[in-house]
Amino acid sequence: MTTLTTATFSRSTGRQLPFSTRLSALAEVPLQFRKTVARLLEGREQNIRHILFTPEFGTFGEYCPATLFIVTDHEWLAFSAERAGAPTVCYSDFNQTRLIEFSLALLQGCLVLESGEVGEQPCILRFNLSSRELFHDALAVILSRGTVVGGADTPTQALPAACEKLSFALRSTLGESLVPGDPLLDFVSWSRADVADPVDRLRLHAGCIALTRRFLMLVRADDPADRAGEADLAGYNRGAVFLNRNYAIAGRDLSKDGIDELEILVGQEPQSSMVNVPIPSSLSAEVLRLLSPLGVATAA
Repeated sequence: MTTLTTATFSRSTGRQLPFSTRLSALAEVPLQFRKTVARLLEGREQNIRHILFTPEFGTFGEYCPATLFIVTDHEWLAFSAERAGAPTVCYSDFNQTRLIEFSLALLQGCLVLESGEVGEQPCILRFNLSSRELFHDALAVILSRGTVVGGADTPTQALPAACEKLSFALRSTLGESLVPGDPLLDFVSWSRADVADPVDRLRLHAGCIALTRRFLMLVRADDPADRAGEADLAGYNRGAVFLNRNYAIAGRDLSKDGIDELEILVGQEPQSSMVNVPIPSSLSAEVLRLLSPLGVATAA
């Protein structure tokens, strides 16, 4: 079981990574990956939607191997090549990907895909912020192909009307996380203003929980005004975690003073992932209302 917390959005921002490049054909794939890619995608070249290459990067104790990310009509494949040795690869069908995280920091972004069993490391792809649109477009293909849960007659919410009270950062992040054909069904948002205690307030990140027909989304987007004067520049991070509704989703709300701890489990062991989300205690009833059809229960 992999546990992702809001600290996931606070990885070290490090230094600028090299620019990623979108390749137009397998013939453009670097030699270090070409044989492995050709073997895995033989006869399916016409199904490829995106090929993204990020060069190797290393400086001042920070190292990122060269990576290649390929998205087809129904699966993703991620290749990594260290300085020495053959490329490693992880891949999964869209419907078998339990958890996806797309986050942006000050200097770099990160795409996490989780589909393996307990003990297996998730696939993690880091990229320069100038390349964010490349990865966002590839992510949109994955998000738009998931299994629809629930009937088409489920009431939906128009994003502009539903999000009038959200901060600009949170509204933008939620809007960027939705894809055509998978409308917003319900959401609950919070900010630091929802916590009375000044000390507890500093532990909370502005965010929301949103439900679509394919995913349960956990969105975070800090308001820069909340972070004024703080030394932790990673506090400006924003992004979303997508939990695949094709899997069973369950969890519990651990009640605490001021801020509750929401634990959400997607999948069943040995194939499961857990997400921990701090929420204002004052909004726990609203959050549980949204999650109740998914099996989330309360706990003292």
